Amino acid sequence: MVKSEKELLSLYKKYIHRPVYRVVPSWSIKNIIKNGINPEKNPYEKIKSKLFMLFQLVKNLESKGIVISFQRGPRIITGGFTADEIYNDLNKKYIDFCISDEQIRYYLSVIKGGAIPAAIKRLTDNMLSEDISFSKKELKLVKELNKWSNSLISENKIIFVNGSSKVFENALFKLSGRSKNKIRKKFSQGKYLESPFGSFEHFKKIIEKYGFRKYSYSLRKNKFYLRVKDRISKGEIKLLK
Repeated sequence: MVKSEKELLSLYKKYIHRPVYRVVPSWSIKNIIKNGINPEKNPYEKIKSKLFMLFQLVKNLESKGIVISFQRGPRIITGGFTADEIYNDLNKKYIDFCISDEQIRYYLSVIKGGAIPAAIKRLTDNMLSEDISFSKKELKLVKELNKWSNSLISENKIIFVNGSSKVFENALFKLSGRSKNKIRKKFSQGKYLESPFGSFEHFKKIIEKYGFRKYSYSLRKNKFYLRVKDRISKGEIKLLK
């Protein structure tokens, strides 16, 4: 059903014109406030080559039957799985924003200092605590990355950008959580839709194209991510006190 301009404006004010959040490590705040956020710039670029060496070491150990593993929620995660996860994160050219209180709380309390440093710390902590026979070169690498990751472990902060920002118009709207049929979608398995966020004119165009029903469940339940590919200027970013 085609909605009136008044109805669309009401939906826009309720679901779009509101803060959209991202949890970031406190060590990155100064740079974000000064320069904004550019998804093309990887803050871990200088350490990537050594991280890749660590991932190869983990895979080599697994090929010999030495598997690093640890608990993540209800699941047991292997070092090889973690290495693949971090590798993908290091090569992505986007950043995620969300509205979900559950997701925000998780990143604030669990992912201290950022997802990559936290994962490397956990991985290297386990490697050093196991009775593994490393070469001198391998042990030096593991200890160096353990020290590096520990140096970045810090409290996290919440930043936000208003959902009406045009930067969200080119974002990907990523479904997450439970759909109406109660089948849980893992974050990596969700599908993308065109983003309804941004200006009111953009919102109207998207709703006229797809209908509000396609987005209504995710918007009402905050079961989505906005995957942003464009640079966000410093003027649009606010720090949640």
